[in-house]
Amino acid sequence: MRDFKPQIWNGVPIPYNAHVADLRGMVESPGPRAWAAIRALAEKPEPDALAVLVELTGSSDPHVRRSTVEAIGIHRSGRTVSDVVCQLLQDPADFVVRSAIQAAANLGLGAAHERVLSLVKAAEESTRLAALHALKDLWRPSDFDAVFDRYIHDRSDGVRKQAAWTVHKNAGKEHWERVFSAWSKDLVPRHRVWACELAGSFGSRAVLPALVTLRTDRDGHVRRAARRAAERIDAA
Repeated sequence: MRDFKPQIWNGVPIPYNAHVADLRGMVESPGPRAWAAIRALAEKPEPDALAVLVELTGSSDPHVRRSTVEAIGIHRSGRTVSDVVCQLLQDPADFVVRSAIQAAANLGLGAAHERVLSLVKAAEESTRLAALHALKDLWRPSDFDAVFDRYIHDRSDGVRKQAAWTVHKNAGKEHWERVFSAWSKDLVPRHRVWACELAGSFGSRAVLPALVTLRTDRDGHVRRAARRAAERIDAA
């Protein structure tokens, strides 16, 4: 759970000092006061607070379900109700699904992994973004092909960039040459920098000719990264 506790939620003071029963009553009328009450429940360590949150995930109001799964995602005992978070990954409202994805990532829910992975191909761009972002923390080595495919083929530049961030955090020796080949020619300078870093970490002298080209890159950060990578390979 995060150390920072906001004091205002949607323009309403968060009633952290209210009793669980009172907070439950505040949720009866959806609106800013209800969202603030749900946020307060996220900070209550009592089992009955978490029980209220679980109950609220069954609400007919998708906005309540979204706020509630967000609260479960930061509750100190949220992992104990992982099945509820996983259920909401199948919610009919896309924005609820996205909040459930983030909750699963926050809680490190391995049980949510396969569903989150499948959502990297969701129709909604924002859902693909959320799934790829979550996989930075839920990553398994077998995810590489699905995530790298989004980097190569997704129609959204934002999704492609998020896929690259996820690969950057998790890709290792097994796939570095494939990633280097793509990133070293990418129009995004950051990706070319990352290509150099991969070469420096995993490459041999065979990659030096490619680094020579990158050492003349139009971007100074790329040039410096290529020089450092080549020096590292030479030193090894």
